Amino acid sequence: MGAVPEHDSAFTDQQYADIYPEGIQYHFWYVARNAIVSNAIRWIERLNQASVGRMLEVGCGRGIVVEHLRGTGCDCYGAELAPVAIPGALKDYVWSGTDCLMLPSDFRNKVELILLLDVIEHIEDPVGFLATIRRAYPNCQWLIVSVPARMELWSSFDERYGHFRRYDGPMLRDEIERAGADLIYWRYRFTLLYPLIYTLLRTGKGRALSNRAPRFRFLHRIIGEVLLRETWLCSRRVYGTSIVGIARFRDHAPRVVGESTDRPVPHIG
Repeated sequence: MGAVPEHDSAFTDQQYADIYPEGIQYHFWYVARNAIVSNAIRWIERLNQASVGRMLEVGCGRGIVVEHLRGTGCDCYGAELAPVAIPGALKDYVWSGTDCLMLPSDFRNKVELILLLDVIEHIEDPVGFLATIRRAYPNCQWLIVSVPARMELWSSFDERYGHFRRYDGPMLRDEIERAGADLIYWRYRFTLLYPLIYTLLRTGKGRALSNRAPRFRFLHRIIGEVLLRETWLCSRRVYGTSIVGIARFRDHAPRVVGESTDRPVPHIG
């Protein structure tokens, strides 16, 4: 593997304490995102007509998504640049304080799908970062990416957590394609939250800079289910606070002449 570009996107201890308090995995946002990621994996499996093998979540934090996916039977691991405390049940599956580019080569060679969930907005050069990941994981076929959406929602929250940008669809496609992959599906998510956050910002109230674990978990489960099913009501081009995309590296999937990466695709719930 060639030289690795430096990319210090690790959170501080205080940032982790603020954004990942104990019990945050029960918050409606994480409930919905976990389900969205699971649905994206099933979509890939239907498209590929085969199960996805080993997966790696890059920038996995304390392993919320890794724990969820392993609970559904996925062979999922995580790597986190910051030296965060990992729950005991996940210690065999998450590298803490470790650059994903420096994991053992025998492990990297077996990874078929990489998850970059709210990661690349922290990287100054996301195209270079994605290209380097591609070289480090030569048998990876798929990427699932989520990013914060819409620059009109830029706030002190983005500044606090080291974001370089918020995305729209063409911007995400451009970065993915320049890194050597095709963005074969994307859509806005958390569309029901968009008008709320937009209004808060325009009225000067801003966004909270820390998260709170839910007191009423059952209520958050219901809200999470509603956010998961918002796709039944909203076009994928209706603005949301996030974008979720699925990409495939070109050397694993030669494109047919005339094929469009924006073609109609099956619904992802």
